[in-house]
Amino acid sequence: MTRDIHVETDRSFSPEAYAELMAPVHRDETSRYPGATLRAALQAYHFVAHVRSEAGVLVGYLCAFSDGVFATFVGELVVQTRARGGGIGAALLESIESVWPGVPVYALGFRDTRAFFERQGYCEPPCPLDVLTKLDTWPEGDAITLDASEG
Repeated sequence: MTRDIHVETDRSFSPEAYAELMAPVHRDETSRYPGATLRAALQAYHFVAHVRSEAGVLVGYLCAFSDGVFATFVGELVVQTRARGGGIGAALLESIESVWPGVPVYALGFRDTRAFFERQGYCEPPCPLDVLTKLDTWPEGDAITLDASEG
């Protein structure tokens, strides 16, 4: 039996719940940030949506910003590993698409999430984009790997 997915579009979860959801994605780096820093990060986005399990645990999160006309950018889309495959990610994407209908949505996913976004109807834009970043330091070890052709 599949449960109905109820997407909330508010910030009614704690920074600690957010950090717990994000820990596997960010290799537990969120534990380094105090609650005030996480609250500020959560407030930075125009749009936040989340899904809780039947037990009330935060299992899905999406944040985005948009100019409402030309572009909407997904900042993060995270679904707890145990909750994947049940439609939570798709429901979160639908929530943002319904807020700004007709506005192109750009999702910068990791390589292993490409198939998920393609299943939701996302594709490469007609004019390909490059993703560039500027960081003072890069994580050490295997946190980020680049192919030789990438840099």
